[in-house]
Amino acid sequence: MKRLLRYILTVVFMGYLLFALVWGVRSARRQECKGLCVTVVDSMRAQYISTAEILRLLKGHAEWEENIPLAKINTDELETLLYKNSLIKEAKCYTTPSGLLRIDVSQRRPIMRIISDNGAYFLDESGSLIVADLFGAVSVPVATGPISTEYAQQVLYPFACFLQKHPFWQAQIEQICVDNRQQVELIPRVGDQRILIGELTAYEEKLNNLRCLYEQAFSKCGWNKYTVINLKYKDQVVCTRRK
Repeated sequence: MKRLLRYILTVVFMGYLLFALVWGVRSARRQECKGLCVTVVDSMRAQYISTAEILRLLKGHAEWEENIPLAKINTDELETLLYKNSLIKEAKCYTTPSGLLRIDVSQRRPIMRIISDNGAYFLDESGSLIVADLFGAVSVPVATGPISTEYAQQVLYPFACFLQKHPFWQAQIEQICVDNRQQVELIPRVGDQRILIGELTAYEEKLNNLRCLYEQAFSKCGWNKYTVINLKYKDQVVCTRRK
């Protein structure tokens, strides 16, 4: 008798769970959208795209509005739309049991600006191109000259990553000038010198030599004694005095 009663209670409970699940799904599909909540999840680190910009993008292209059933909102379509903005690294669109449409966005982080004959753009942390107007919003080293996309991604990108890992050089190097022979000149933020580095190879060793010069010589004689610092030669730093 007890086994029969236990069996009946189990069947009733499973039936209740099935009913609750079906009712919940149907209720959720009928639920109206009560509003939109947009979050730029990494905005504390830096903000290259604002909530207002995302809202403008959605308002101009996406078919969503308050008071329509949540089931009619195509979240995949919204994500596809958001990825058209080159500053967005990841976008997640979903609805909540409370009736909200939520959009969580993470940003791509620029680490170098390129100004070349092919146009102006940024490189991000993964070496991908960002075509966006961020000139007043981000402070990163600028590379100029006849720079191809291939050179930017294969040569300048590793150098940009090196600068990111070394705050001293990230703060010191303002511009990277590349000529037709891919010879590189660095323009520092502090000091009025041209820093010749040659091809952008073995730059960690070359910059270590330069730092030794800063610490051992410039700390005594000042930053403006020389006009040119040549780091092209292995284990040598050749300086040209200011006239």
